[in-house]
Amino acid sequence: MLKKLLLTFMFLLCASVSFAGEITISWEASPEVDVDNYFVRYGTQSEVYDTNILVGNVTAYHLALVPGTYFIAVAAKDTSDNVSNNSYEIKVRIMLDPPTGLKAQSIF
Repeated sequence: MLKKLLLTFMFLLCASVSFAGEITISWEASPEVDVDNYFVRYGTQSEVYDTNILVGNVTAYHLALVPGTYFIAVAAKDTSDNVSNNSYEIKVRIMLDPPTGLKAQSIF
């Protein structure tokens, strides 16, 4: 039986805001010896994953997303095509790039 994976973000573990829409997620490998692929799953509603990407036998994946709020999970697939339950879900907010050329000025 495939065990639940722990999903962590490489950028400051608990970061929930990203600019420019690009993030890299990483997770701990399943302890099961017959795992041969992982799915990265995400969507804009909690536990509703409209996108499922088979990413291969890796423990990190780069996503390029448009601005918005996303819920992301990972699942493992073994050589018999059994798929694990999803990992714990992570909520990520992708924002537009911050404005440039602004100057902060003290009002005191």
